[in-house]
Amino acid sequence: MRKQFTLGIVLLLLCGTIIAQNSIMYRQCNECSNTGLDANDDTQTFTYGASTDYLVELVADDYGPRQNGTDIYDWHGGIDYNSANQSADMGDLILAIHGGTIEGTLVQNYKRLIVQTTNGVQNFGYGHFFVTGGGNNTLPDRSGGCWLMLMTNGSRCIVTVINGTVTAKGPLPGSVIFNGQTYTVSNTIAQGEPIGPTGYSGLTGGAHLHLFSEPDNETSVADNDTKNPLQYVDYTAATYDIQLRKVTNYNNNITESWNGTSYPGSIASPIVVRPVMENEDNNANRYNTLNDINRVELLIKKQYESTYKLIKGITHESDIRVGGRIGETILPDYMYDGALPEIGDLTRQGIRPFAYATFGAHRYDDYYFPNFTPRLHQDTDLPPGTLSYCPMSSRYNDGRYQLKARITDVRNNATDGPVQEFVIDNYKPFIQEVKVNLPNVTEPFYQRYWVCNDNTDCKGMYLTTPGATNNEVALAQIRNGIWINVTASEPLANLTLDIADSNIQDVQAYESFEDGRKWQFVINSQQMSTILGKQSIEFLFYGYDWNNPANHLINLKTADGAQTCVKIPKREDADSWEQDRTTGPDELHFFNPKCGQHGRSSVTEEEPVVVIIPDESCFNYGQGITREVTAASNESASDGAITLHVEGGIEPYRYEWWNGNTTNQATGLAPGNYCVRVYDALCCETQVCIEVPACQKAKLSAQITKTCEGQQNCRRIRVKGFC
Repeated sequence: MRKQFTLGIVLLLLCGTIIAQNSIMYRQCNECSNTGLDANDDTQTFTYGASTDYLVELVADDYGPRQNGTDIYDWHGGIDYNSANQSADMGDLILAIHGGTIEGTLVQNYKRLIVQTTNGVQNFGYGHFFVTGGGNNTLPDRSGGCWLMLMTNGSRCIVTVINGTVTAKGPLPGSVIFNGQTYTVSNTIAQGEPIGPTGYSGLTGGAHLHLFSEPDNETSVADNDTKNPLQYVDYTAATYDIQLRKVTNYNNNITESWNGTSYPGSIASPIVVRPVMENEDNNANRYNTLNDINRVELLIKKQYESTYKLIKGITHESDIRVGGRIGETILPDYMYDGALPEIGDLTRQGIRPFAYATFGAHRYDDYYFPNFTPRLHQDTDLPPGTLSYCPMSSRYNDGRYQLKARITDVRNNATDGPVQEFVIDNYKPFIQEVKVNLPNVTEPFYQRYWVCNDNTDCKGMYLTTPGATNNEVALAQIRNGIWINVTASEPLANLTLDIADSNIQDVQAYESFEDGRKWQFVINSQQMSTILGKQSIEFLFYGYDWNNPANHLINLKTADGAQTCVKIPKREDADSWEQDRTTGPDELHFFNPKCGQHGRSSVTEEEPVVVIIPDESCFNYGQGITREVTAASNESASDGAITLHVEGGIEPYRYEWWNGNTTNQATGLAPGNYCVRVYDALCCETQVCIEVPACQKAKLSAQITKTCEGQQNCRRIRVKGFC
């Protein structure tokens, strides 16, 4: 199918300058041929047709590395335009896209001219005038009605004869003698004027214009220094089927679809991005649209994250830039080099070109990235390729990930490929950090977490407690409940909590975050009242890996926390582990409640300790202290008694009577006033003084109750006695 289209400069804003729209056009030479031309016979005349747009299916060779015969990694620095098949367009006049000053060279080999504009718009270069290497040492050279001539100053120019009118253009002003007459050579050109004839580059593709883009004030014309003119001219862009593939044979370029779990993380996973031009017609290694890819990125994110990032390899990020836009450079700078394999490995990346190969062309190029190694250490200051021995120092920790490729064309339009989901699972899971907070309080009063030690003498981890943690809380606050914030080493499918030696079992998480890596548990006020009196509050965590329900938490204990190096099981293959250890509940995390400033220390001083500070009225949270008083039978009898019933504190309670008695009951009391100091388990204390009366001569059976609800030292008194 032949389609005609206009290639023009797009209305773009470049560095504040508006680019006016123009067309890339030519004038067909009616009598020209690539044979039978006599460069010395100026009697041959040629006629030219009207200005005509190039046909899209005769446009070939996108910008970037190309396979050209034996030079399989040649860099193609522009776009090739044909006005006819093969070399039938030899001698057709190429018309200038815009006006300006002519620079460049007309030497023996490739002859290329650049039109530098005077108003700061984009410059274009035109290549392949005449025949490369053909008779350039014996001037004049000729192509149709154009002659390559020596000027009187020794420079070269192009003399063009159209309908008997002679013009001469070249990179330097001066004069030239043609047919015995002297003509002025101009180094300026107007839009639409002929700049030179379509020539032949010496390759098997036939005669064609090689159009390239050139930055301002650049006169060097190396392929890898020129830019892609598609940034500024209209063209029919391709649509792409973007595929992720993996290499199974580098030498023969055999690839297959990339998918699946990425582990073990010490083994590299090669990833190739293949953007395939969709629905493109192939015609003698040319297509009916242009491959306009300027940048290819391989992007990764954890499933719960919102932003994709480039993969970081050993020496490169997963970013290949062809450098076709003005101001851009090729990345990496040694991506193309005929002496090196143009494929990615652990330390490099590159392109294997196929779309415009001389032989065996395909509708795609392959972009090879540095091999993905999930267990690479995140610290880039370490030697390249250093593996992490802990998940928290791995560049890509265990969990669910999403991978996709993004291609950006020379106009800076980005297209994302389909998302590939995969799992990294290189370690057995464990509880990495526990923080205990009061509700709605950011700073924890308990915190412990594991730190990685990748040094050669350890290759494991150790437990640390931040020195800045505030381990003092008010009893009135902690009685209302606590939040237990848990961070696992990787996403877990499930995590539950037990409080050891209590009826608080199988507590489900209030909520979880980061795809199951972070969890929050809530212990309410009723549960707190049952555990605050314990000598030690121990947390037991039960859970298993999201990727494998059989992969339970590592059973870390208190003894592990005392070690300076704890080894972590690392996957060797799907079913075996290095440094394997038992799984089960995490039994490491606990704290010991200790009395604060108003009380005595608890029975243990073992770390970690949480200091709980009571207030003056700590027994008033419940019903206070109830007293039962039995009166003495007479003034001289010693048969009175006092019994205390304490509520509202934290059991167990402790009593100190004046006589050393430590129970809640005093007996054998004579009439009088008796004082006792009462303590709860967290050292809340108060002193109670109680009067024991003597019975009067009349029989007395009375009950006296005194309440003072809402006041300090609230007491209820019951007095009973018989004469």
